[in-house]
Amino acid sequence: MLGDDSFADETLLQADEKLTSRVTVDAVISEVCRQFGISEAELIATGKARPASEARAIAAFLTREMANLSLTELAKKMGRDVSAFSQAARRLDISAKENGQLAKMVHQLLTDLKMSNTSR
Repeated sequence: MLGDDSFADETLLQADEKLTSRVTVDAVISEVCRQFGISEAELIATGKARPASEARAIAAFLTREMANLSLTELAKKMGRDVSAFSQAARRLDISAKENGQLAKMVHQLLTDLKMSNTSR
């Protein structure tokens, strides 16, 4: 690759920002539902059933990782309190550092979201 490392890093960062800026909260919800094999209604439903609860935490984490999205937007969409999503994202972040399989799944979802939105 031509240029120095800082040029390459900056170029890659700009490309990642362009991909991220196309991701929507609806896309995050859709991707998480697909991954967990649940409907949007199941994801949004109240309760602490494990699959839906874990899926909501991952949706919160993914939303937080996207530069153009906010947990407030996700909370409004799902009719929940933003602080619950903030806590869930924080807990998931800690869990992912201890659980390689979870970290890999979350990383793959982030990649899938960014790549699936390149054509939109």
